[in-house]
Amino acid sequence: MIQIPSISVADQIEYLVNRKFPELHGSASRPVKPLGQHSVRFEYEDDYKPSQTTLNEAEKYHDSLKILSVQKIDSLYREEREKQLEEDDQQRFFNQPDAIADFDYWSRMARWTLDESVALMFSKDPKVVFSKRLGKAASHTSPFIKEYIKISELVLRAKSAKMLTDPIEPQRFINWAITNQLFVPKGLVEKVAAKWPNFVNWEKMYKDLLEENKRLESVAEKATEALVNKIGEVTSYKNDDQPLQIREKTSYLNIIGALLGVLLGKSSNGIAYSKFESQQSIIDAIHANYSSKSGLSKRNLEAKFAEAQKSLKNCLTDG
Repeated sequence: MIQIPSISVADQIEYLVNRKFPELHGSASRPVKPLGQHSVRFEYEDDYKPSQTTLNEAEKYHDSLKILSVQKIDSLYREEREKQLEEDDQQRFFNQPDAIADFDYWSRMARWTLDESVALMFSKDPKVVFSKRLGKAASHTSPFIKEYIKISELVLRAKSAKMLTDPIEPQRFINWAITNQLFVPKGLVEKVAAKWPNFVNWEKMYKDLLEENKRLESVAEKATEALVNKIGEVTSYKNDDQPLQIREKTSYLNIIGALLGVLLGKSSNGIAYSKFESQQSIIDAIHANYSSKSGLSKRNLEAKFAEAQKSLKNCLTDG
C-alpha cells in the first residue's frame, strides 16, 4: 500500500471538493480555498469559469464536509487519494497496450533474466517494463511500481540464497514462484508447459495434494469411528450371555488391527492417512472423546490393540 502523505484538514477538504467537481478546474488545476466558516471561493485561470449550478453544488458539498469529524474526513481523503493513484497508474507507460506481454513469444525462450521473469509475472513485456526504467519513474506514488519492487526484492534474495540463477529456465522460475505462493499468470504457465513437456505444474500438484489430504482426513475420521465401534463390540462379550465365538472374535480383532494400520499408515505417495503419529495418540483421542463408553479405558485399549495387532500378524503369516 502506498503511503498517503498527511495534510491539514482544510487541505483534505479542498482536495475532496476538487475530486468530486473536476469541472471546477477547466484546463488546469485550481485549488478550492475556504473563506470564513460558511463560504468558499474558487480561483480560475484565463477566462474559464464553471456554471453557477456547479459552483452551488461544490459549495454545498464543501459545507457538508466541514461538519464531519476529523477522522471521517481523513478516511474519505485517503480513499480518494488511493483511487487517484490507481487512475494515474492506468495512464502510465506500463499500462499501455505495447506493455502487454506476448506469452507465446516469451515461452519459447530457453532462459529468462530474473528482471524479465518479474515483468512476466505482472503480464508485462520485459522489453517495455524493466527495473531500470521503473526506477526513473515516480515509484513512491505508484501502487504498481511499489508491488513490482517488492517482488523484485524477493527474487533477488532468492538468487542470493542460490535458490534462483540469473538467467534461469522458465519452468524453474515458475516452479519457484508457485512454490512460494506468488501469482503467476495462468496463460504464462500454460504456454511454458506446452513448450517444455517436462515442466511440472506445481500449482496443480499442490491443489491435487490438498484434495487428497481432505479425502484421507475423511477416511481417517470414518476409520476412527469404526475402530471405536469394533472395540466396543469385542469388549461387550464379557457382559453378554452369549460370548463371541473364537472365529468371530478373531475377525473383529483383525478389523481393529487393520484400522490401526490405516490410521498410522501412509499412501503410495507418502501422505499420511491421518494426523495420528502413534498408537498412543489414537488411544488418547479415543479416551478423550469416548471414555464414557464401556471397554474404552486406556488400559483396555492398549490391551485390545496389542491383541488385535498380534491376531492380524498371525493371520498374515498363516496366509
